[in-house]
Amino acid sequence: MNQPPIKVPKIRINAEHQRLLWLNFSPALIFGIMTLYAFFIFWGYNSNNFRTNPSQFFNYLFIVGNIAYIISNFVLIILIKRSISSDIKSHVWDQLRMSSLSAWQMTWTRLITAPVLAWISILVSTTLISIGIIYGDSRFSDFFSSPLLQWSLYILHSWMIASIFLINYLQFNRSQSEWQGSLLHCILLYLVINTFIVGNMLHLGKQLLSLIDSDAGLISLNSNPLLGLFIIFAIYISLGVWQSSAYKLHLKSSNLYWFISTLLLPIILWTYQSLWFVNVQSLLFYMTLIYGIAIIFSLSIQDNRISTLKYAFKLIQQKHWQQAIKILPIWMPLFSIYLLLLIPYGLMTAKVTGHYIDSLIFLICYGLIILVTIKISKHYNAITLALVWFLILKFIFTIFINIF
Repeated sequence: MNQPPIKVPKIRINAEHQRLLWLNFSPALIFGIMTLYAFFIFWGYNSNNFRTNPSQFFNYLFIVGNIAYIISNFVLIILIKRSISSDIKSHVWDQLRMSSLSAWQMTWTRLITAPVLAWISILVSTTLISIGIIYGDSRFSDFFSSPLLQWSLYILHSWMIASIFLINYLQFNRSQSEWQGSLLHCILLYLVINTFIVGNMLHLGKQLLSLIDSDAGLISLNSNPLLGLFIIFAIYISLGVWQSSAYKLHLKSSNLYWFISTLLLPIILWTYQSLWFVNVQSLLFYMTLIYGIAIIFSLSIQDNRISTLKYAFKLIQQKHWQQAIKILPIWMPLFSIYLLLLIPYGLMTAKVTGHYIDSLIFLICYGLIILVTIKISKHYNAITLALVWFLILKFIFTIFINIF
């Protein structure tokens, strides 16, 4: 007699959520946060001034809310980092890897439950900002078409910040030749990306805009289109942090997700933008900007050790495509596509093509410095040295160009 297969019951109660809630939630701390908010609210309240000019008080609430919002986001980042660091030191992370909870169950608890106090403060601060915008005479009142849109932008912004930093904090226990996710690394990478955008993309964008018909009717970016952009990037980053958690917990490579989603991202942005106006130049700009930034991230963060690259190429030669995709950094296929963009740029004016070639040279130089530093660095972190050397050489080159 055949026995029916054993059905494993689904876990409907997230034990990780309960554990992090016990560790991070406290009614006393909630009371302290609310008391602090009440103190600052009543400190700026004056009954006489409120009768004559109530908008002044609501403008004060707007300022207090924004300051509290900024502080709350810093606390959000600190609590996420502290949660991961404490679990690594206490070896709880190793136990989580062997649990039956899914990667997404453990991801959203890191994003929401671990920094629950920061999220409560963010909700209160954004409420104060909304009240200040509705009843005050701030210049932002005309920008936001509704308080709900404004509130959504602030919440999505905090969600993206939490997701980005969680992805960064998951880069632990890596070799000396790889990204460590330290504060120094984040600052240096920000400077490199900012140099890429300011030094190349702004000039390229200006040249492309000059080719667009003046009757195209470019719209100003008010809160309605901005909310859509925030939603697109929030989904992109949320799925990314889920995939990164799956890799760290269950060794499921996230390379395929990052490649496909990054490949589609400029097309999705262009399609969304096409609801208001359509032009091919904007699609090229989105592809150049996003692919360029993604290449810089991939070169900096992913495993670009020479041994890893050689092994990936060996798998490709043996036609083991799935294994190769799992370890091949996404900058390689993205850079091939980036090179192909030279064809449409070549059909435009010489200035546009020249600025695109400048961005291409920027990426080539950065990639060479990263790969060479990884190869020769033995005693110091290769990514730190590469970022510092690139910024120094870029600074010297800029001075040299300006002088001569």
